[in-house]
Amino acid sequence: MNGRTFSLDPYLFGQEVRDHDGGQPTWYVQQERSSAPGAIATTTMATSTPPAASNAPPAAAGTSSRTAVSTVTGEEVQILILKLDQAKDSLLSPLPLVDLSGSSSSLGGKKGGAAPPKHLRQTDSICRHLQRLGLLSPDPLDAKEKKDSCCQPCYIELGCGTAKLSDHISQIVHGNCSHILLDKKDPSSFKAVRLLDGTISQRQSKDNNVFLQRKTTDLQNIDVLSELIGNQKDTANNNYVFVSKHLCGAAADYAIQGLQKIAEIPKKQSPLPPLVVATCCHHRCDAQSFCNLDFFRHLGFTDRDFEALHIVSSWSSIKVPSQKKRKTAADVVKAHEEETTSDYVNLPPLPSLPLPQELPDCNNNDKLIPSEVFEREFSREDKAALGKRCKLALDTARGHALKRMGYNKVQFVRYTTLSLEDTLMIAT
Repeated sequence: MNGRTFSLDPYLFGQEVRDHDGGQPTWYVQQERSSAPGAIATTTMATSTPPAASNAPPAAAGTSSRTAVSTVTGEEVQILILKLDQAKDSLLSPLPLVDLSGSSSSLGGKKGGAAPPKHLRQTDSICRHLQRLGLLSPDPLDAKEKKDSCCQPCYIELGCGTAKLSDHISQIVHGNCSHILLDKKDPSSFKAVRLLDGTISQRQSKDNNVFLQRKTTDLQNIDVLSELIGNQKDTANNNYVFVSKHLCGAAADYAIQGLQKIAEIPKKQSPLPPLVVATCCHHRCDAQSFCNLDFFRHLGFTDRDFEALHIVSSWSSIKVPSQKKRKTAADVVKAHEEETTSDYVNLPPLPSLPLPQELPDCNNNDKLIPSEVFEREFSREDKAALGKRCKLALDTARGHALKRMGYNKVQFVRYTTLSLEDTLMIAT
């Protein structure tokens, strides 16, 4: 293959590998990953010629067709960096780490002090954040008191999969809560899922008027959440809390739009239900489903800038040399002991006036480094840092959508060191 190609490592995006013939460079590679067990990842390779900047006006919102990193030019990346720098005071900066996961013994880790599975530690950290926020109590009220108090908690897990998060919540509160499990795929045919659902149900107290429901539905139907709450027989006796461990791509935006429908329920006196979700896979967002495009327009981003923003957010998964060393159990424990105890980060304020659009564009690129030069100089570390900035920018926009909806506080924190998808979004 002529030109510059990129590594096909499934965990990396945009790793440079040069051919020996020194031909014209390609730009990026995008890898499509399947969630099916044993599925083979497919790869889309850029051509040997960088995509030329289009002279056509930016596409209207909702008409984006670009999803591959290979469609983003070096000029677009430079413009994106300039606009992120211009708007930095209105965007989230790197978040403090507050990992609240317990010790190996409390999580049922392996004998000999080995760290428990990483997903269990992530789940436990989310649950402890719920507890810290007053949304989960390990010492529930007596069953009779709880029934009379009109504050029965009900946790709605979005994109639940096997519902390991709900299972962990149920363990902490000794079954004194209800669960509604939502996922677009029906996993009930799997024995492990049926057993886990049965375990949660058996843990629940029969005298506490609690329940477990698993529903197959797509969050793309934004009315599903308001219909779900409106159809509960005793809505007043439930305190709903929306939770999720890794709400992927556009699913987070559909969930926020669904919460907006809840806010519009007539004669609804209770406050909006709290939301505690770990966002992920921002590169799978798109203009059609994103919940707050106006935020980026207010900051001077065009629709084409937004396309580049969500596409190159995939670079956050690039492993830079300092991240390549596999962590041992001792490393995990040490990192946990040395973590910061900072509070949550509040949502940055939005500028009162839209930011000026005085930056160069792809059609007026005299001030930009030529794409082929920029591509050679833009390192893997630069890509990883830019990808993270893009993810935080997208989460900032989501936070403002929640704030505009009526939430009193929207906060963010890094909740784990065991995943590059480490941002927890909290709305109360």
